[in-house]
Amino acid sequence: LGHEARGYYETAIVLDSKYLTARRNLVRVLVALKKWTEAKALLDRLIAESPKDPGLKMQLIELYSTSGQGRLAIFEIEKMAKENPKDPAPLVAAGDLSINEGDALGALTYYQRALTLDPGRIDLLEKVQQLLQSGSRPDRGMDPFRPPGRPGMPHVPDPLEGLYPPGYGNDPFN
Repeated sequence: LGHEARGYYETAIVLDSKYLTARRNLVRVLVALKKWTEAKALLDRLIAESPKDPGLKMQLIELYSTSGQGRLAIFEIEKMAKENPKDPAPLVAAGDLSINEGDALGALTYYQRALTLDPGRIDLLEKVQQLLQSGSRPDRGMDPFRPPGRPGMPHVPDPLEGLYPPGYGNDPFN
């Protein structure tokens, strides 16, 4: 189905090279087909033509996110947050992506920044509370004070391992 849709959009673009909807949809199809390089090249051309278009920026964030480049997606969301500093939505999105990246401290920071803009957001208060509770001990979930792991990287042993008596783990305050 994706290959068929790709053909339709490519034909539409051949007939009218400025047909924006067809070019945007072709980017979506290329992302769905995991043709990251082709999608990025087309998206870069579209953004060069319309640098202020938020829909194209969202497509770039989606491309980075689905292609396993979450850090780049967060970087783009940060740029959106700077362009509209009174909108908490980009900060919430950056926090959610930070969680997907395993960066609980980053997520906590983004959520707290969003709460300064919209203190009545109960959903954000719950997210912050959950991060703080689950991260207070590494054996209960994410540790917001530990840097995020990188997929595909070898495990690096804890330098404190073995320094404390049995039963204390690596936390002398446990």
